[in-house]
Amino acid sequence: MIDASRRMRAVELLGRLELDALVFCQAENLRYLCGFTGSDGVLVVTADTFVFLTDARYTTQASEEVVADRIETYAAKAEGLSEALAQLTVQRIGFEASLAYGVYNDFRSKGDRDWSWQPLKEDLQELRLLKTADEVAAMAQAAETNRAAFQAVADRIR
Repeated sequence: MIDASRRMRAVELLGRLELDALVFCQAENLRYLCGFTGSDGVLVVTADTFVFLTDARYTTQASEEVVADRIETYAAKAEGLSEALAQLTVQRIGFEASLAYGVYNDFRSKGDRDWSWQPLKEDLQELRLLKTADEVAAMAQAAETNRAAFQAVADRIR
């Protein structure tokens, strides 16, 4: 389950950066913000709506994993994103600076010419830096499991 504070932090980031929407494509951000573990999707975040977009290969998976207000299927990613952004009536859009230039250019060329696209790096990375108590506990448990596994292997190879 996705912690509600993650959504809240993403929405707060919109206000702080004076943006209308954030667009996420990177797998680590999709998993963190909406729970999607597939390899092709887009999450659009506005102040009051989370919209997840994916292609038909992941429709079932998205319906089982994704926490969003809407889940939509696209035939082509750039066109699907453009339609979603137009429905949301946004102007200023933040996106992952690590997005491949060709993908960004495709998004930009398919969208409204009046849209302003802002590459974001540190601001988006900060979303995943803060951990809840449950996340810290899960990380501690994972570290302990790894330590025990390493110890078991180390004892066998000595």
